Amino acid sequence: MRAMARSAVFARKLLERLPLAKIRSRVFRALIAFALVLVTFLFVSLLEKQNGALNPNNIRQRLKSEGLVVETVDWTARFSFCQTTADGVRACNALADDALEGEARGTPSAGTPLTFPAKDIAERLFAKHDGKVNSVVLRHELTEADKTLLKDYGMVALVMPRSVQNWVRLRLGEQRQEVHGAGLDVLFSIRSDDLLRQGAIELELDYDEFPWFGPADLPIALVERDAVAEYAALPLRQISSSNLSRQMEIGFPLLLAAMAIVLDHSLVFAYLSLYAGARALRSYIPFLVENGTELSRAMELLTYAVNGLTFAFLIIFALDIAGFTRFKARWKIALVATSVVGFLAASFFDPVFWVRVDLWSDFLGAGVAVPLCLAGLALSFRSKRKNEGNKSEIKGTDVDGGEALVSRALFTARIVLVLFAVGLHAWANGTDLFRVSAEAFKNTLDWKHTALLPCLVTAALLDVGSTAKKMLTFGKEMAAKALIERELSVGKEVQHRMLPVRRKTSERWEWRSLYFPAQALAGDWYDVRELTFADGRVLLAACVADVTGHGVGSSLATSVICSHWSLWCTDACKISAPADNKARESLLISAPRRVNDGLLALPQNEQCTAIFALIDAEAGIISFCSGGHPGILVSDGKGLRYLTSSGERLGASGVENPEWHAKTEPIAAGEVVCLYSDGIIPPGDTVSSYAAGLRRKLKKEPAPILPFLWKQFRLNRRVFRVDHEIEDDMTLLAIELKARGVGDSSGSTEVSTPVAS
Repeated sequence: MRAMARSAVFARKLLERLPLAKIRSRVFRALIAFALVLVTFLFVSLLEKQNGALNPNNIRQRLKSEGLVVETVDWTARFSFCQTTADGVRACNALADDALEGEARGTPSAGTPLTFPAKDIAERLFAKHDGKVNSVVLRHELTEADKTLLKDYGMVALVMPRSVQNWVRLRLGEQRQEVHGAGLDVLFSIRSDDLLRQGAIELELDYDEFPWFGPADLPIALVERDAVAEYAALPLRQISSSNLSRQMEIGFPLLLAAMAIVLDHSLVFAYLSLYAGARALRSYIPFLVENGTELSRAMELLTYAVNGLTFAFLIIFALDIAGFTRFKARWKIALVATSVVGFLAASFFDPVFWVRVDLWSDFLGAGVAVPLCLAGLALSFRSKRKNEGNKSEIKGTDVDGGEALVSRALFTARIVLVLFAVGLHAWANGTDLFRVSAEAFKNTLDWKHTALLPCLVTAALLDVGSTAKKMLTFGKEMAAKALIERELSVGKEVQHRMLPVRRKTSERWEWRSLYFPAQALAGDWYDVRELTFADGRVLLAACVADVTGHGVGSSLATSVICSHWSLWCTDACKISAPADNKARESLLISAPRRVNDGLLALPQNEQCTAIFALIDAEAGIISFCSGGHPGILVSDGKGLRYLTSSGERLGASGVENPEWHAKTEPIAAGEVVCLYSDGIIPPGDTVSSYAAGLRRKLKKEPAPILPFLWKQFRLNRRVFRVDHEIEDDMTLLAIELKARGVGDSSGSTEVSTPVAS
């Protein structure tokens, strides 16, 4: 148990020493930089493969130039309506093709010349004959190129890439070959001699439910047997390698990540860069799979996780762009985690979920992002006259006149851009998700997807600081900031001059001080000086004051305290030193009265607590008086005394006839007297409990008190820098009495060092 307790204490102290805010900022920047490096690698790798052997156009030309493939383009068609009787007999009735308006016409026996995909012709015939067109016979007369290929190779394949009909039959004399399945590559193995004897190729196609036929992407081709796999894979290679929208999906994050690093104050750009990076990784995984890489289980799970990330980052981006900025970081982290887990869980309910997961992520993401943007736009218009009723922090509604108009116009423009881009993307993904698209090979640039990221980038640029508003107010803000900084610098210098030297040693005493203002100007003030009375006796006077709050107002109050304390010290030196304790206490009580009168003379009420002390080294006594301030700590290294007296706060206008009471206590050589402000007390602790803890430590392990106080001072300083809500000014003044004859024989030395800032 002791080991666990020590470990817990060590961990707590370690966390107090760590600058957590800086670590979080640096980790976030490191993640953005890592995303930039990763996306750069993915983009360069993709370009290398596109420009190399995986380019489908290069492969296609190579196969044709090497004589491994001959593409057949001059086909003729004869249409018919076929029925199968109850006893299994198939009967077909030929149809005249007079519905081919604008096309070359022919008789049913001669056929109609075709180009693939034969979508327009088939749909017109289907409509003309009231759906009673369900079969076509395609015929191709062998050309010289075909015959050359057949003579070079004994076996060839007839390939119809991405066939879109249910049944395809090859007629070769008395031979029949049949392939069933829509959306697949139709392959027929043929002996070259049989095809040469026939002199032509005839294919019969059924398309009962789909009113068009033929290959969707590439022409029907005669292919050498060993080259079939390469030629049949060309459509998939074309989709993955030549689709320019995919290049832009991977290329845009380069720009976004770089801009996010430059504009690291913009969370909108950070979320957009993370969204684009996730999209780039999502596009790269299918590219590898479609080009022959086996999809392992780990890659499949990574696909689900990445799509969950794209969904979450799109929602977070929409929240910020629409003005809903009150969502805390933990809620955003929960959204990301839930999205990733949700997409992973969906894969267990749908075995082929990975085929459609990218479409689902974009479709669902748009389904949430679009209502969010509409809600932000509605709230913006609603808060035009009543800003308080708007629950979202719509940017730009806190200014008047032209600036408000420009800010609202920018807000509306970026919402409209996001709505257009995300809505268009949702429509494109929805149509791809719920219907089969068969023209992907020809449409190499899908503008509906390409428009997404440029529009989102433009919207994010409009959001960064409201550019037009910055241009209108930049000069005025910079001038005001420069003036404030100059005035603060002067005020800081003046306050520095009001403080004594931080360390002084004489033959009677030695004092040291630590001082840390929470802001540029502090509400803490202290002074310690030797008073030489009219009769030649020398006493040490010390004061520590803590004005309520910190900043400019509090620092002005400290100047009033300093001036009245200095006047009191000057007047005290004009008389003889007090002869007894009563006279000394009476003289000391006049100090808080004088400071209190000075604070009450201010037009605005400024209150403070203060403690005053008068030390007589020859008599070995200390007199002190408190005005609502924490007491004095006195220690010889073996024990601890806590000295305090009663008295009203200084500057309290509502108190009539305020009273202060002084006390006198003995003090021996070697003891250390500590005056301080409440800033050195640990946050959440009290002065009495902290003093009791120090007393127990000194009783258990006798040691000088100053190391304990210095350590607590440093700990509080770190805590205040991390948590600005509890920060406070800190002052610590330590005075040590020395035995007569001990010290610097030359009198006194002063070391003037800069005040801690």
